[in-house]
Amino acid sequence: MGALLEYLILFSPSIGVRLDVAELKRQFEKRYGYFKSRYSIGHVTVGKVGIVSGKEEWFFTHLGSQIREIECFRFRINGFDKFSGSCTIYACFEESGNFKMVGEALRRTSEVHYLKKLKRINSTPHLTIAKQLKPWIFERAYYPEYCVKKYKKTFDAYEVTVLRRAYEWQKYEMFKKLPMLDSEY
Repeated sequence: MGALLEYLILFSPSIGVRLDVAELKRQFEKRYGYFKSRYSIGHVTVGKVGIVSGKEEWFFTHLGSQIREIECFRFRINGFDKFSGSCTIYACFEESGNFKMVGEALRRTSEVHYLKKLKRINSTPHLTIAKQLKPWIFERAYYPEYCVKKYKKTFDAYEVTVLRRAYEWQKYEMFKKLPMLDSEY
């Protein structure tokens, strides 16, 4: 039996949005100190799944065929919000039915392949600015600064990016890209 690998299914924002997120993280660190997600590259996670090596091609062929039926769409960032339970501040998006459709395709594919290691599917698309903050830093940063801070940007989603890593690895590596309906790829 092969090794269990973790796959991160996500959307990559435009370079402009990634640079904005990096700058927001830099400003946050300068003002509040170092935090766990300081150097993570901006991305919109759909979900994580664990798959035994050797089974991934079958899984991602099936997932890719479902994603190819979902139309490309535009993410619209509109300000900031928080996950209080994990002391996380993030850039939030206007509602996107197509994002939910990609999450549903991941859930269905996981059920078809009897995956017991479906770690999570995000129902709230977001770009993390700072996560797992100390509660007092979280409160001080979110109120009044980030709850009123303005940030609006858009970027197009035309493919889903899949990264992978062995559980003992720190960093993910590129695995594949899954094009959406009407994408040029």
